[in-house]
Amino acid sequence: MSVTTISDRVKIKYKTKELFGLVKFIGEVKGKSGVYYGIEVDKANEGENNGAHQKIIYFVTNKKRGVFIKKSQILKTNSKNNTDTPRVTVGSKVSVPKYETNGVIKFVGSTTFKAGIWYGIQLEKGSGKNNGTVKDRAYFKCEANYGVFVKQNGFEISENTENEDDYVTNNYGSSSNGSGANKAKSTNNADAIERRKDVETVVNVVNGNGSVSSIDSVIKSYDDKKEEEDLAWLKIIATLKSINEKISNTQNKLKSSEQKQKQLQQQLNEANSDNNKTNTNTAELERRLKFEKDELKTKYESQIRTLNADKQRLESELSKVKASTNYVEPKQEIKKVVVNESEAAAKVEELTKEKQQLQTVVRAKDEIIANAKKEIEKLKKEIRTLKEEEEKEELQLDNIAKDRAKKLLEERVKDQQQGTMNEAQAALGKKKTITEMLNDATKDDAVNIIHSMGVIKFDYDKTLKRDTYNLDLTNNSVLRRLTNEQRKIWMFLLGHTICDKSGQQKIEKVKMSNMNIDDKVFCAFMDILIENVDAWAATEW
Repeated sequence: MSVTTISDRVKIKYKTKELFGLVKFIGEVKGKSGVYYGIEVDKANEGENNGAHQKIIYFVTNKKRGVFIKKSQILKTNSKNNTDTPRVTVGSKVSVPKYETNGVIKFVGSTTFKAGIWYGIQLEKGSGKNNGTVKDRAYFKCEANYGVFVKQNGFEISENTENEDDYVTNNYGSSSNGSGANKAKSTNNADAIERRKDVETVVNVVNGNGSVSSIDSVIKSYDDKKEEEDLAWLKIIATLKSINEKISNTQNKLKSSEQKQKQLQQQLNEANSDNNKTNTNTAELERRLKFEKDELKTKYESQIRTLNADKQRLESELSKVKASTNYVEPKQEIKKVVVNESEAAAKVEELTKEKQQLQTVVRAKDEIIANAKKEIEKLKKEIRTLKEEEEKEELQLDNIAKDRAKKLLEERVKDQQQGTMNEAQAALGKKKTITEMLNDATKDDAVNIIHSMGVIKFDYDKTLKRDTYNLDLTNNSVLRRLTNEQRKIWMFLLGHTICDKSGQQKIEKVKMSNMNIDDKVFCAFMDILIENVDAWAATEW
């Protein structure tokens, strides 16, 4: 049996399935005894892991595409496309020129310390570099300074060696005594024996000693990458399968004819047992039955003779093939698709041009879209800048308008207060006290007296978005010193000021608290407001 090494295509037995895959690792696995092969299976979700076991990565593959198996689980190895790789496995003996000694392969696969495929070798002399462990990762075990890791050009295969899983056959290079030819011959003999067993299995099925599924299993074992020798055997097996199917169909037809004969016989029996049937009907049934029997017998005997002749011819050819170990037929496939190369090349060129044209169109559209996006972003930025400038201008105009209105109001109130004071002083010839002003006041003097007391204030109203003309009497020290009689007069004047109809600036807000006003006085004040409700100016209390 030939050596299975790294990067070989293999057919394996895993659990209850037969799978195909690629060898990615050969060596020891933590928690398992013996040598294991790490396989990357072809189809997704048919494996068990991603090349790791117990949190140690032995090779890298996708999830559920990796399995670890023993050598005994490898059913078939195909190395046709892996001829550059040395035919060695764990247990193979090699010589290592750099270290001037021989050794045994202990590990084949990828490592974490450097990229590529490495071969871990246990040397016969202590001239190595490690004990199988590099950077805290154990790849194999040996004594200190007896272990080295080399590439495939760092060793030479010395001889055939048997390991714990299987004996190793060396077909990489040749020795001086010509043992390479003997090894190749041994491999060919083993392959020929395996092929003969496959054909014997198929012949047994044809002779009725097995199921059709056995033939399908044999054909399936020959994967897409076949050797030339395999194709010759595969052709014979496929022909035998076709013969077996013809025999099976003929047997089914015979069974069908027998059932038909039974039905006719039953009809005959029923005709004989029926006294109401005439002898003419009975004779007709017998004649029909005899005719059917003779016709079917003649037809199927001829078919059986033809099939038996084909069977004997193929068995004779098979015997001749078995007699020749090195028999090779011209490579043929069961199914062959004939393709006109010139037409295929023209079609490929046409599709390539079409693809390039589409790619050009897509790139042009992508460029147009990218430019449009840039223009949109530019316009958005300009719009944001214009809005910000507009808001700044509106804010500046609003502030200017507010400042101007406030200044005008202050000047107007100041002029009114000064005019009131001048008129009073001109009439009396001297400045009056608050007591004197209250004692002599009437409702017509209300606005002038309230203005003269300097209790007018301006506040910015957020709802109206402007300054308002307000009267703030909260905690006023002058008002708190008035007598109850004076407060009564003052409240009388205040009521008429709020309801003033003279056309002067009207009070919009009034704030009053902590003035010690008697309830009766306040009631009189409210009566004035109620009587003149249509002249109210205040909007908030």
